[in-house]
Amino acid sequence: MTATATATPATPSTEQAQLPVLRIVCWQLSLVLVVTGLGTVWPVAAAGVVLLAASAARFRGEWLSTVAARLVRLSVRRRARDLPAQSGALALLESLAPGSRVRTAELAGTEAAVLSRPEELLTVLGPAGANPAELARTALTGSLLPEPAAPGPALRLRLVLHRGPRQQEPKVWLAVRAEREPAFPGDEDLGVALGNTVRRVSRRLRALRLTVAPLTEQELLATITALSHTGPGREALRENRRFWRAGPVTQAGIRVTGLAARPGREGLPVLESLVASVPAVACTAALDCAPGAPAVLRLAATTEHAVDAAVDQLARMAPALGVALERLDGRHAPALAATLPIGGSSA
Repeated sequence: MTATATATPATPSTEQAQLPVLRIVCWQLSLVLVVTGLGTVWPVAAAGVVLLAASAARFRGEWLSTVAARLVRLSVRRRARDLPAQSGALALLESLAPGSRVRTAELAGTEAAVLSRPEELLTVLGPAGANPAELARTALTGSLLPEPAAPGPALRLRLVLHRGPRQQEPKVWLAVRAEREPAFPGDEDLGVALGNTVRRVSRRLRALRLTVAPLTEQELLATITALSHTGPGREALRENRRFWRAGPVTQAGIRVTGLAARPGREGLPVLESLVASVPAVACTAALDCAPGAPAVLRLAATTEHAVDAAVDQLARMAPALGVALERLDGRHAPALAATLPIGGSSA
């Protein structure tokens, strides 16, 4: 079952403009192989036909070659893992973000957990008071970070919202990320930038009577465990094309595009409507606080049927909200990472 709801179909000219050069080259090469092999070397002609079919055919709205490449990546990825009972969150982190390390550092005068990855250094802020929805709206305005031209490493904010079954108000986390660059390769330089950014974000939020605090190492690991629905009795991780499972909990990821038409905080009501429309399942949403950034949703329930029903419900709602949904079959483990504060790509 695939849920794909499109608000406004692309025009032919747009699709043509988005054709990658490599795909066009494949078409040309396949035609050359077919013409060369006709009547002489039939395996060459057959190879040309296969190449043309793989690069030109579409399956459920996607290029067949893209679907095939995704299935190959899924087949070579480790799809079965049993987390240790005592350090499950760290083992999950290593599987989703290889090479990552969690440690405690002082940021803006407070001890905080920092996650060091090959591409970045990040910390996670949680609301220390009420009104998490206002915190989310403020983060999406883009006013919390310094100007892009400011000296220092590139900085990003990632917003994570989570609502459990029949829970009224979602919980909110804000990941502050400093990206590694040739001029800022080490954790020490990135840590200074991260501390300054946490101080700046906290100060701007206090002016709006909103309070945040960096998560400690223990709190960060507990948050990752809770958001991933792992933990005691859920150590057995299994993945197939349609689902990612932690023990008895079945999960599926969905990409949401089209939020660029609602800049800044105007996109939050769309996400809130999507999350609120599936009250029978747990729903986690995440997106970068940047113009045009897509969001990723992850649905979790104890049965496949409940997850599929929730996906279908979201697909029915999407056109009225002006967004498009793509079920991330074959990519549910990357979708899990993308919907945690650690972030990641769901491609």
